[in-house]
Amino acid sequence: SDLENTARLCFIGQNAVKSGQTAAGLMGEITNGQGQIIIISGHEENPSLQQRADGFNKEISISYPQINNLGIRYAYDDDWVAEKITDEILDKYPNLKGIYITGSGVLGVCKSLQKANKIKDIKIIANDFINDNIQLLSNGTINFLIGQDAYTQGYQSIMLLFHKLFDNKNPDSKFAYTDIVIKNRFNI
Repeated sequence: SDLENTARLCFIGQNAVKSGQTAAGLMGEITNGQGQIIIISGHEENPSLQQRADGFNKEISISYPQINNLGIRYAYDDDWVAEKITDEILDKYPNLKGIYITGSGVLGVCKSLQKANKIKDIKIIANDFINDNIQLLSNGTINFLIGQDAYTQGYQSIMLLFHKLFDNKNPDSKFAYTDIVIKNRFNI
């Protein structure tokens, strides 16, 4: 996450708003721009997760006005809480078409969908190429994963510091956004 209003040299990482917009575009396409969808996020105070949700919400409302966006629920990076939230959502909205998970909680959401036998009915888009998410993507539980190019984040950060310390060269910009990478089960 970017630490705005600090003396940082440069933010190197994902443009979280564009990541959310990307998820919205994918969700709109795989739901044919129809139906009920919801966001499950971590902590409301996490700027990156909030920016992903903001980008998603804005793009859904602009590009897919027929989608009924049910808003956002917070699971506080806890799979058990995410599972219970999903159980509740499935009871309240039996025709749900999609869930966008901005951060942690993926295992809980997927466990709830598996219990309810809804894996084929509800489209899932999640963030981050971690092992559990990759396995859920590979077996078809998750439809899309959005990654943030962690290798480049680490490498570019070290190189930026190297050039600052040894060449006294400042970065070209205050932001160095990494590629937004989209994976499905066929290209993981």
